[in-house]
Order: sequence, then structure tokens, then C-alpha cells
Amino acid sequence: MRELGAGEVVVQGGEPVAEALRRLVPEGVDGILDAVGDRAANRALAAVVRDGGAFWSTAFGLADEPLADLRIRTDNYRLDRKPERLAEIGALVLSGTVRPVVGATIGLDAGVAALCGRTEVAGLRGKTVVKVR
Repeated sequence: MRELGAGEVVVQGGEPVAEALRRLVPEGVDGILDAVGDRAANRALAAVVRDGGAFWSTAFGLADEPLADLRIRTDNYRLDRKPERLAEIGALVLSGTVRPVVGATIGLDAGVAALCGRTEVAGLRGKTVVKVR
């Protein structure tokens, strides 16, 4: 993870993640993207997000309490049949039937700001691509 630019790495199984984040970032983190769906853990993690930050779950891991926290932006993202839909969309793109429109390409370092809505792009049409490498 450090090779990808992570300044700090929290390993599951050691210190609880919410406690580790409070220790490492006492002012609060800008955003959290949950891909696990542990609602009990996410209740504690929501408190670590700074005011104005964002907390999203791709695994429907946000219960009512975090979703009602008006300090932060939250949402449970859902896409049914992910593998099948991705394969279908990939085939449509490869065949030229669907042409994705890229509105902006940003580096991984700007990804958190974009996730938290702190990047301003006037009149942007299309998807924002986050370039990892």
C-alpha cells in the first residue's frame, strides 16, 4: 500500500480501525469508502469522518445512524448483478455501441477531494477517471 502512496496503513486484526484512525488523524478523515459492509464497525467509523466529509458503502454497510449524521455526506451504493452488468457494459464499449465520455482525469492524490466534492469542475460532462498509476 505504501508503494501506492499510502502514508499510513491500518491492518485489520490489530487495533480497532476507528481507534487507529483517531490516533493517526485526530482532526478526522476526509472520507471513507466501505467495501465490507460491517454495520457495527461503520457506526464507530462514521464518528471519525470530519465535518463536511463523506462516507460511502458499496456493500450496504451504513445503517440508519450514520445515514442520518448531517455532519457528513453518506450513501449506500448498490448495483445488482455487478459482474454480469460489468461484462455486458464492457462488451458494449468494445463493440463501439457505447462510447464512454470522460469529463476529467485526475490523479489518485486528488481522488479524496473529488469523493468529498471539493473539486470544482464547471460544466463537466462525463465520468471522472481516477488514475491509480
